[in-house]
Amino acid sequence: LKHSHFMEYTVENLLNIDLNFAQMEANVNDVFYIARLIAVCNASSKNPHILSLLPKHTARHYRYLKDKYPKYFPASLPFGEDIGRSEEVTELEKLENVSVDLPSFFATTWEQILAKHKSGHTFDIIIPLIEGFTKNLEHISRTHQHLAASVDFYSLLHRALSLMLQAQFHQLKEETSAIAPELLKLSYRIENSIFGLENKDIIELHLLRLFAHTLAVVASLSYQSGSDSFSRTDIKDLMKRLDLSNTFCDERGMKKPNRLVKLTDSINQLSCHSDDSQMTTNLLNLLKSFRIHPFVVKNRLKTIAARIVSPLPNSEHPQKFNPSIPLLLDVKAEITNLLDTSGLMILCIYPDHREQLFPIQEKNIVPVTRCSAEIHCTLTIESKHSKGWTEQSSVSLQLVRAFETDLPDYDNRIIQQQARPVPCYVPFGQPMLFHIFPEQNYFPSKSVHKRGK
Repeated sequence: LKHSHFMEYTVENLLNIDLNFAQMEANVNDVFYIARLIAVCNASSKNPHILSLLPKHTARHYRYLKDKYPKYFPASLPFGEDIGRSEEVTELEKLENVSVDLPSFFATTWEQILAKHKSGHTFDIIIPLIEGFTKNLEHISRTHQHLAASVDFYSLLHRALSLMLQAQFHQLKEETSAIAPELLKLSYRIENSIFGLENKDIIELHLLRLFAHTLAVVASLSYQSGSDSFSRTDIKDLMKRLDLSNTFCDERGMKKPNRLVKLTDSINQLSCHSDDSQMTTNLLNLLKSFRIHPFVVKNRLKTIAARIVSPLPNSEHPQKFNPSIPLLLDVKAEITNLLDTSGLMILCIYPDHREQLFPIQEKNIVPVTRCSAEIHCTLTIESKHSKGWTEQSSVSLQLVRAFETDLPDYDNRIIQQQARPVPCYVPFGQPMLFHIFPEQNYFPSKSVHKRGK
């Protein structure tokens, strides 16, 4: 039996693919997938027709795994040639095969977006450009892992600028009501999770917050029935934000951006000479004329990286627990690129979607190097609850860092849109799902009685 010709008829079953449908990309770190791909690629070296049966992403997996395990993969395969493929090279394939100048790519993309905006195109026309760049960033994060921190930064900034553009187009339509809080959260997430930003970059984040605050004031003027006291309070808070941005520049001896100078003059004039009936219109015009600035960062960026090492994912073997007593969970985590460990917490999301933050004490943080540490702590999970605990479910665990906003009373009220705000935080790494299962044959009275004996 010739292995290469036999493989041609079994490749679909072996890789669990169906040529009649679009394929979900396999996990390139799955050892079983790697073993099967080794067999398929070695057969393809003798029978290249097999390559025409494979999903497009297989070529990228082959190039990555060939470098990682050169002994097990053939040195070259004719991926990308005429066998079963078009001669056209997609934009994503171009990105994969060249070194990426991400700042220039970001700036060029936003030049095109803003040019269409200036030419009078509708937001629906611009959306494909925005979504296309988002997909490009996702692709770059997979194929150029050394650019992970820069991809994170430009992904967050791209999202923030897109929200500003959406607000300028839609103004007071319903979909803009959530833009101010999300824009504030994005600006704080950039500042608190990206390292390498200079003062000139931070002031750009202040301008994002000014835009968000102005949008929040417009919303309050429009949806709170013109209440004088409420409106004037929001205007005062907006002035505090403006003063804070100007003070930031003054204390650091920075030249103030022209946009900040113009905003300061315009808002000062509005607060002094506009009555409530004119304020909404004047602020809307101010938002519409606000110049969106897609700034780039020249410094090398780093992001905080973290992962929960223990407990391990246990979907196949959920932890049994007694619903009437707390569940003690030992957690071990690793974190890098973090000099200041203050504010570290573990976010626990229960099956009924309640959130609980567990502060991590200094004694539970063990330094490994100057910029990395291990965390060992025990969480007391409240397992007794009326919803979501009567059958197998999961608890989400994620490392986060709490931070103070510039204007806690006002910022937190906008971000969380509730009277009693909880701490703001930025997440690190991916959440881990810990599966739990209640013991079905537990009788509290009998158990207590047995322990008493």
